[in-house]
Amino acid sequence: MDRAADYLEKEIGLVTVHRRKVEGKPNENDANRYELHDAWLIHGMTPPLGTPPQLVARYGHTVPGMDVDAWVGEHAPDFDLAAWRAAYEATLRAQEAKREEQRRKERARRKTPAKGGGVTHHATPHNDPTGGVASWVTRRVASTIKRRVA
Repeated sequence: MDRAADYLEKEIGLVTVHRRKVEGKPNENDANRYELHDAWLIHGMTPPLGTPPQLVARYGHTVPGMDVDAWVGEHAPDFDLAAWRAAYEATLRAQEAKREEQRRKERARRKTPAKGGGVTHHATPHNDPTGGVASWVTRRVASTIKRRVA
């Protein structure tokens, strides 16, 4: 939970974790308080003051008419949007490369020929001169039909 909360807080900016201590006991932790910053996204409106800039940079383009550059320039002038975008795009490229490698391995695994042939091969022995199981079934059905007709 802590790892996920750190990621959501620092990387994405979706939550702010308010870590608390038990009053009068500095060595004991109390329940953390989590502040979500997603209401503006859900309602498709401009982010309020205090919204983490990395969250606006990452999802601001989904709000119709939102100018991410202007919002960051006005509300988070110290945030390096260009560096954030470069790092985010590098992360996306690395994720896509990893997915492509997984797809490549899966395709290679599927191309490995099955040993011993398919189902028909297993049901029909190579040394059966009569044609194997299919021939036996055909003969059996034919003899049953002849007996019923006669």
